[in-house]
Amino acid sequence: MKRILFLLMLPFILLGSSSCETDFDVTAEWKDITVVYGLLNPLDTFTYIKVNKAFLGEGNALAMAANPDSSYYNFDEIVVTMEEYLNGNFTGKTFTFDTVMVHNKDLGDFYAPDQVLYRCQTLKQLNPDRTYRLYVRNTRTGKEVSAETPLVSGFSIEKPLYNPNNPVTGFNGSVPYTAQWYSAANGKRYEVTIRFNYYETVPGSGDTTHKTVNWQFSPRKSDGLDGGELMEVQYEGSGFLNYIKSNIPVDATVKRSIGKVDFIFSVGADDLNTYIDVNEPGNSLVQEKPEYTNLVSTDENGAIGIFSSRTMKVQSYNLNTQTVSLLLDMNLSFY
Repeated sequence: MKRILFLLMLPFILLGSSSCETDFDVTAEWKDITVVYGLLNPLDTFTYIKVNKAFLGEGNALAMAANPDSSYYNFDEIVVTMEEYLNGNFTGKTFTFDTVMVHNKDLGDFYAPDQVLYRCQTLKQLNPDRTYRLYVRNTRTGKEVSAETPLVSGFSIEKPLYNPNNPVTGFNGSVPYTAQWYSAANGKRYEVTIRFNYYETVPGSGDTTHKTVNWQFSPRKSDGLDGGELMEVQYEGSGFLNYIKSNIPVDATVKRSIGKVDFIFSVGADDLNTYIDVNEPGNSLVQEKPEYTNLVSTDENGAIGIFSSRTMKVQSYNLNTQTVSLLLDMNLSFY
């Protein structure tokens, strides 16, 4: 029989083709490698931390991944806390995380739809001038895993211009446009998404469904972490219109109404950017990648994962009359 070592990965990292071989040899004995993922966002009501362990066994790795006992610690084994620091000094503020069952995980190779996470209410409790240190302690073995992160601070958006009394923008043919913002302190990775909202109704049913199309641009990275750096993404109105046409199917059986357009600016801290860069699929035939984690363990078995921070800002606009006219002419059942 062959032995299997299977490490949990971030939910947004693909696990690869299901047709790959699921049995392979591992020469090392099993080690208690703790797997931790968590991101702080001052805008979130709750902060969630995922804690699992690497697993080793005999048989099919995908079958083992579907079994929660393979990668869960016992609930009474793990204690998750977080401390606040200012200039390296503990402020006395501690956050204690409770276990919570999540019931809506998408189906996949790992067990679903239920998973256990560790949760703490943090809305209006996080200070952008402080750093936060996470501790994951195993009460049975005494092993402790820790990591520290600063918070990504707020930032300002310069373009598209935003008038709160009448927010309007457009995508008029081949006209060039620029989305522009100033970088945030401790922010490294910036992703801009233009989201088109529309509503779809089946005549006679009375049911209306809200739908979206997301036009996402390649990440931009700041030169430094002090903030205040002018950054931008350039695009053309025709690019937006073509993307809409390519991603909304022609359907004469429905009626569609045009909603607003959201400009979504997502920002990740330096450690999160490094983690994503290291784990992105590469074009090289050499698939082995260096490991990166900012977790520190008190035992030699170590830990993998990431504890970092992020934030986002969304500005919503009505479309100008010219853009609405162009959408109406696309034969996509808009009215």
